[in-house]
Amino acid sequence: ALLLPILLFVSFRKPLGPHYAMALAALSLTSPSTLTYSTLGTSDLLALLLAVATVGIVLNKPSRLWLVFGGVIGGGAYAVRNAQLALLLSIALYYGYLWLSLAANRRETLRGAVAFGCGASLVFLPVLVRNEILFGTFNPYHMAPSTISALHNIRTFLQEMFYDLSGLRSLGVHIGWSATGLLLMLCLAAGLIWRLSTAWHMFSPLRKNALLLSATYAVISASVVIAARTRYEWGEMINIRHTL
Repeated sequence: ALLLPILLFVSFRKPLGPHYAMALAALSLTSPSTLTYSTLGTSDLLALLLAVATVGIVLNKPSRLWLVFGGVIGGGAYAVRNAQLALLLSIALYYGYLWLSLAANRRETLRGAVAFGCGASLVFLPVLVRNEILFGTFNPYHMAPSTISALHNIRTFLQEMFYDLSGLRSLGVHIGWSATGLLLMLCLAAGLIWRLSTAWHMFSPLRKNALLLSATYAVISASVVIAARTRYEWGEMINIRHTL
């Protein structure tokens, strides 16, 4: 738990600048999810640490040896929590974006993607083989069908996400379950999109990459959680453990 703010600062200091990196580190120290799960012996915080380290290496260490190491850590994140499949999918899409957008560096981008993939496969493939041998399936995740709708789970996820970001339970409930809260969220999203669109051309390539990779990871991770809760009956609602 003590490593998380340090790792966030180190990973994002160069892409976003020291002030934004410090803000991320501070957010991790006040987030209800990290405050709660830093005191519990679960796999959640470890998976988050591995994910942050993986993203930090992909963004800051373009050498192939570092990317192999980052792939091993990313594969380890999946081995710890299979929801981190979202991390590996995000990085695959990230390299696909680089390959399409940087025509002059496609060979180097492909080499980086292969290096990361080789590292991840050192952990990812043995886990799949183990699952197939022991359980007869690559993803042994079976529960009763969910009794909660997708819309309900989306609203619950929004509730917990805004609670986790703000520390205010009432704000999360308001945004997730009221028309004015939905309007407030849409206004915040519109403001953020406007800010990014007006400043995008001034951002360095590294900052653009960091924002794209982080946004992709956030969207895919949220989608995995919501889809899993919509398909399976967990016995609990989506909560800050799942937004962590």
